[in-house]
Amino acid sequence: MDSGDYLPKRLFATDFRQGCKLAEFSIQLKNTVGVIAALSPVISKHNVKILSGLHDAPSSAERASWAFFADFTDADIEPEALATELRSLPSVIDIRCRSSVDGFITDTMHFPHLLGSERAIIVRSVILESMFGAIKSMLGSESSSARVVLYKIGEAGGQHAFDSVKGVVGIDFIRKNVTRALTLFTALGWGILDLRAVDLDAKTAYIYIEDDFECANHTERATMPQCHYVRGMLGGWFSALFESKIDIIETECKAKGDSLCVFQVQPIKS
Repeated sequence: MDSGDYLPKRLFATDFRQGCKLAEFSIQLKNTVGVIAALSPVISKHNVKILSGLHDAPSSAERASWAFFADFTDADIEPEALATELRSLPSVIDIRCRSSVDGFITDTMHFPHLLGSERAIIVRSVILESMFGAIKSMLGSESSSARVVLYKIGEAGGQHAFDSVKGVVGIDFIRKNVTRALTLFTALGWGILDLRAVDLDAKTAYIYIEDDFECANHTERATMPQCHYVRGMLGGWFSALFESKIDIIETECKAKGDSLCVFQVQPIKS
């Protein structure tokens, strides 16, 4: 798949609509079929426009949560009154809301962020790029020291990422479904990863990445590959999969003018 096959996913964190009256709702619900359908007509009949939000309903949980920003500019009801009306529905366990009259609203009801059962943070890619750029500035943009530091940071993250997935689905599932296990790379926004080939016995793999965040905004054409952090992530991930140290080479890189970033995984030669 290429980038044209995907839709952007806007994170539920903040919104600004100048001149609008916005509100945030956080609703705890019974985790049953049709629960959203029961609430939606009550919201829409008051001409309340639901904006971005989050619905979390783990299959094994008795409770679900529905959080969203809403535009009350043209509504015939106040946010607090709507909350009271929704609270009377049998499927609603608890509800909280807060208003913003200046058109700017930020989610201040939910913390911490969770990815599965682990705490997560939301970081804009430009912040990571600036951090990596600072490391390169201190150690030399083309120096081996900068490459090693970024690789090692990524390697540690890749090993932890593998262990996290293994803790949920088990090692046997990963070995039978390596491509599916790696879809988390794209789901978390690092880039569009395509595992073209993997051999568990030979301990080799070929990975193609489109829109790799590490070089997506590279302005000057580089003379050598620049995805040292991502290369480390993949190195740590595949080292854990193969249960041995591996060598990973970036053979093509968008920062060099190539169309994709391409990585080759192979055993370390003795």
